[in-house]
Amino acid sequence: MTTRTPERHRLSRPDMAAQLVADIIHNRVAEVKRSREAARKEVARRRQRGRAWYFLVALPMLLGLTVWNAVRAQRAPEVFTAEERESTIRLRMYLAVEAVESYHRENGRWPADLRTIGMGDVGFLYVRQDSVYAISDTSAAVPLTYRRGDPLRPFAEAYQELKHASRSASL
Repeated sequence: MTTRTPERHRLSRPDMAAQLVADIIHNRVAEVKRSREAARKEVARRRQRGRAWYFLVALPMLLGLTVWNAVRAQRAPEVFTAEERESTIRLRMYLAVEAVESYHRENGRWPADLRTIGMGDVGFLYVRQDSVYAISDTSAAVPLTYRRGDPLRPFAEAYQELKHASRSASL
């Protein structure tokens, strides 16, 4: 006589076996989906935390720049020093004197105004009396005037001063 195994461990119905396999597959698929979702959420959380750090670093810089710009906006920036402005005026005055003298040499008469020689927009005051003229600038803190016959060298040296100042500023 042969011994038989107990029937309780054997599946007698094929539909139950199919259902058991389907449940196992379904549970395995659901587990994989949960693990993928958890991994995606972890990546998103890390990414969000990284963005927060950028924001925390950028915020103080943004506030600092905003305050700095507000303070700087209250006063106009100084582009040129007082010496550079004065040298520029002297150089323009030198050019005006040279243009007036050149006009006189070529035409035998003095120009009626600075527009005649192409310097009407420089802001100088040109006053002529017979063979004497004066060119004045009153825009500087100290008014500057050239009268015909005055030494022209201080006006001509303004170019060298500006050239030296631009060289030292670029270094």
